[in-house]
Amino acid sequence: MSSNEYFLVWLVYAGASFFVIMFWFWITGFSRSMMLKSLLRFPVIVILLTPIPHVLDHSLYVPAVAAVAFDVLAKDSTHLLKDATALGSAVILSIVFAIAFSVFTKMMARRIHE
Repeated sequence: MSSNEYFLVWLVYAGASFFVIMFWFWITGFSRSMMLKSLLRFPVIVILLTPIPHVLDHSLYVPAVAAVAFDVLAKDSTHLLKDATALGSAVILSIVFAIAFSVFTKMMARRIHE
């Protein structure tokens, strides 16, 4: 795969992810709770945009959600554990950031209203 093809594939994936994220923001926008919005939005962004090294060529990166999906479909347990661990760690970290972001915005809102 040439570098132009690699860049083009990531560009198409990023564009599609952008539209999925905007749709998800619209769906979650009806919630009044900032905590709930953050807990629903941050993990989706992380799930879609986390890259991991390709199994055969470690100089290339692939979307982690696609790698995990292909590992499940191919029933490849050797790579599934490594890929799912990387994706799971990123999701857990995003939940921590979502909670911190929610607490921070609530504190700032209280400070502004005082």
